[in-house]
Amino acid sequence: MTELALFDVLLTTCNACGRGLHNSTCRWCNHPDEGKAAALAAKSEWHGRAIAWVKAQRGGTTLTSEDMIQAIGLPSGEIGQHKNNAVGAAMGAISKTGLIEHLGYVKSKRKASHGAVLSLWRRA
Repeated sequence: MTELALFDVLLTTCNACGRGLHNSTCRWCNHPDEGKAAALAAKSEWHGRAIAWVKAQRGGTTLTSEDMIQAIGLPSGEIGQHKNNAVGAAMGAISKTGLIEHLGYVKSKRKASHGAVLSLWRRA
């Protein structure tokens, strides 16, 4: 499965019932998923930059989504609820390709994130 195809699969599952989404609304339970809709809208161009950034990291390098957005920017270009869900989705999808592996968790250093817990990854 290609990296973008894997990303599409991860973004097409409803958070409420776990079934398939259609146009960002679950076709089964009719639950709207604004976060995934925003991620889908931002994914193509930004996701390509995310993959390229991860591939550019040397093997063994540790990284977080915060490192990624510092290097390539936010998918939506602005901070806000449900505006940048593509960041987490991209890291998850990239990890499934084997480019990165999950090591644990660290606290965010960005003020806007208010000490959120982030996944710590290592470039394979």
